Amino acid sequence: MRLSLTLLAVVLPFAIAETEVFKADVISGRTKLKCAFTMVFTGTKVDTKKSKAKCSGAKSTTKVSNTKVTSSSGTVFTISMTVPKKGNVKFTKVSMLLGS
Repeated sequence: MRLSLTLLAVVLPFAIAETEVFKADVISGRTKLKCAFTMVFTGTKVDTKKSKAKCSGAKSTTKVSNTKVTSSSGTVFTISMTVPKKGNVKFTKVSMLLGS
């Protein structure tokens, strides 16, 4: 019984991941991208493997570094990512600050 409660206390926070879906404009140098994000996170830790984004407007592979985007709920994500001309975005680093 004690083992199952301990296991539940350890596994439950990881099992309850939240998902936030939103659109935002991202500017990198002279390139303006229109992106649709699906961010998966637990607490204040973003899962970069499960999170995804699709961006349009890239004429070639574009790197975005430490850009802040705000979701519709007010959560601020600081994102570093590589945006290919076609295909899905690859996140290199994502942090978040929950909105009030």
